[in-house]
Amino acid sequence: MALSWSTPFGKHAEQAQIVATEIISDITESISNVAEVVTNSSIVDVTSPLSSLNGTQFLQAMRSYLPAAPPFSENITAGDFLQSIASYIPAPPTIFSSSLDDFMPAARLAREDKRIRAKHPIVIIPGLASTALEVWTEPPAEDSPPVEDESRAEEERNPTGSRLPPGCAKNYFRKRMWGAFNQLRALFLDHECWLAHMRLDPETGLDPPGARLRAAHGLDAADYLFPGYWVFAKLIQNLGAIGYDNNNSYDWRLSFPGLENRDMYFSRLKATIEVASRHGRGPKVVIIAHSMGNLAFKHFLGWVVHSEGGAAAWDWADRHLHAWVQIAAPMLGVPSAIPALLSGEMRHTASLNAFASNNLERFFSKVERAGLLRTWGSAQTLSPRGGEVVWGKPGEPAPDEPLSASTTPSFGTLIDVHPVRQPTTQNVTDPDANAHVEGPLTNPCANYSVTTAWPLLENVIGAPTTTRWTRFSTALGIATTRHDLHAAPRDPRTWSNPLIMPLPEFPSKEFRMYAFYGVGSETERKYFYEAAKEDRGDAWTFGIDVGFSDEQRNVSRGIQTTDGDVTVPLISLGYMCAKGWSHIRYNPSLVPCTTREYKQPVPGPDAAVTEAEGADHTSILGNHQMTEDLLRIVSGIDGHDPMENRFQSRMEEIAERVDRRLPHGLDYGGRGLRAAGWI
Repeated sequence: MALSWSTPFGKHAEQAQIVATEIISDITESISNVAEVVTNSSIVDVTSPLSSLNGTQFLQAMRSYLPAAPPFSENITAGDFLQSIASYIPAPPTIFSSSLDDFMPAARLAREDKRIRAKHPIVIIPGLASTALEVWTEPPAEDSPPVEDESRAEEERNPTGSRLPPGCAKNYFRKRMWGAFNQLRALFLDHECWLAHMRLDPETGLDPPGARLRAAHGLDAADYLFPGYWVFAKLIQNLGAIGYDNNNSYDWRLSFPGLENRDMYFSRLKATIEVASRHGRGPKVVIIAHSMGNLAFKHFLGWVVHSEGGAAAWDWADRHLHAWVQIAAPMLGVPSAIPALLSGEMRHTASLNAFASNNLERFFSKVERAGLLRTWGSAQTLSPRGGEVVWGKPGEPAPDEPLSASTTPSFGTLIDVHPVRQPTTQNVTDPDANAHVEGPLTNPCANYSVTTAWPLLENVIGAPTTTRWTRFSTALGIATTRHDLHAAPRDPRTWSNPLIMPLPEFPSKEFRMYAFYGVGSETERKYFYEAAKEDRGDAWTFGIDVGFSDEQRNVSRGIQTTDGDVTVPLISLGYMCAKGWSHIRYNPSLVPCTTREYKQPVPGPDAAVTEAEGADHTSILGNHQMTEDLLRIVSGIDGHDPMENRFQSRMEEIAERVDRRLPHGLDYGGRGLRAAGWI
């Protein structure tokens, strides 16, 4: 039976109801698959459902909540049929209760120790993908004259030259495209509208014509990715238990300059801190930043004293800040940013079986993922910092290499591109997979370090994205001369890189830093790609070689792993606090930094890891040990009873190896940047 959108089902209504039930079930299952990929992706900070639910358990919860399909009359049309299905996909059930357990361990600590109370004001800075984004695209005027071409009508009704699909702005105005269950509905049932809003302009890195997403505000903007998958919810509950209520949301897609240019984010952050500290006359502020939020705050410290930025006095940070708590901070970036930009791939997509991979490609292909991420300034911001000094180079052991007599140096090669092993490998040659990514005009087969991978990436992506990166990108290297350190305060591209831009001075000696992060989880470190030459022209296609595994080297489906927190490798999580900030070149006032590592438990055959124990990139926000440490800082106890370093990994050894590779002669006698005439 051929149907148009306006054809009534008539006698087929009963059959349509059966089909509807199957469709709703299939969509729910697909949502759970993609939810697990999204929440476990290495480029997205929300790496794990922080409830005890995995993807299978989430699906079971959804199915148990799923009602029967809506009843259909004989007059229902095909268009109404799909709309009914879309509207009938339910929000998941409430998975967490509001019991006292939700406020642990804060409620217990507050009873046991009367010093646990709200003392220092706090400002929370979420990480990548941790803040809800709402549609603020202005719907087209209702009284616009009709035209035959509906897509042309939508464009004519929007004077900004909208590229949105027809009806897109009207359907989603002031609804969340990220950070609510509505996000998944839009992704599956209004895919083009979702992509049109989530993309940024490739030339400006800001809003594309006719589309506007803005960060939601308030504590509920960062508590749950969507119902049942929490981000800051547990930490917010514990801070609330002793009297706190604060969040500082931002549009995490933007580059750091874009945050200020479009939203005046850093201006608002400066005002928030000044008001919270009563303009330096009250208790100083504790900054609690998670993941990429730490890089945003590092950039802010450079911006706030710049004459064309915050234009504050040189001692502004010292007068307003008590502590900076860096939770799961990728201070030296993440290797996974490179393959995500290169081919839209990461560990949790490469590890999918064929069925799940094909379903993901149907709804959100590699080409679409790579294209979307390339428009986000934040994706480039997360790229590895420190070059070959930190991350190694091909043929030589990297500082974080787990060397033994039988181990060949490996980590120095970030991307290993080799000719396709089998012509039938779907990842490269299957045209139906919609997964191949076009490569450069020359043979890409080579070993690439973090430094040499960038020319490959720029060759693949090309203008206008790479032109934008040249203007607004983060400097990813390392200061090799005193001139580099001297020039950094005047170059916004360096402000988030701790190996180029030093910290401000803190003459009062009261400021403290803390690095809290998880260890013991397999984390992406190196990628094996295969490449094949196209029949047409000189183009190449390539993708992660999911057929290559080597258990001895921790290589699975083309990705080699190391220790870390699932998302960020250990060397990026820990080096700056363990050793880097003990150098005057990076820390003029030698502000002390305390490292606290939290071991990710290994689940037993009959026991899963509990919320209180989780230590991966996002579940650490619900870790009870970490929460207790944080509550002592915001309560001011750390000044009287200082915390000690706690290492449960090879971080100290790795930090020593990095230190031996640093350029010499850049620690300038302890005078500080201002005294040295550098700011």
